[in-house]
Amino acid sequence: MPDMLSWDLPPEIEFLLGRVPAALCYLDPEQRYRYVNPSFCHWTGVTPEQAVGRTIAEVVGLDHYRAIAEHVERVLDGVTARYEVEVPARGGGGSRWLRGVLVPDRSPSGVVRGYLLMVEDITQRKRAELNLEAERLRYQEQLEREVEERTQELKALQSKLLHAGRLSAAQEMAGSVRHGVNNPLQGPLG
Repeated sequence: MPDMLSWDLPPEIEFLLGRVPAALCYLDPEQRYRYVNPSFCHWTGVTPEQAVGRTIAEVVGLDHYRAIAEHVERVLDGVTARYEVEVPARGGGGSRWLRGVLVPDRSPSGVVRGYLLMVEDITQRKRAELNLEAERLRYQEQLEREVEERTQELKALQSKLLHAGRLSAAQEMAGSVRHGVNNPLQGPLG
């Protein structure tokens, strides 16, 4: 396969590929870059000349490659693959979330001769999702604590009511006994 840096793409295609906000790459079956768009270069900090001909691990790092290796294997088997992964940020200092789609490029005979990789940085969205989930869990824990506290209050009130009910029944019985003692039964002779 020729080096894509030397391919003469129509100006319209160059224009479109240069304006796509996602990183677009074409890789061969040996997992070497054959084309990278300007967004890819911006994200990785490499020029097309530094990327083309090198592997994913060489360009973006072994940790990043390991995070997507199973998806690369799937696309090389001819299956479109999608992923969301957290990878180390370029230059250290944290991580970023990426969503990628890998689409196989088949020859007319059906052999996978490479694949297109499109990657979007979804770090802000993922952080918002994680913050929302953390907030939901905090709310759920707070609600569970409040329900438990209220349940304990109701149990205590129920216990008091039962005790008061027993006292009332005992008082009624004592009143009946007192009445019986004070007013003995009078027989038919009486």
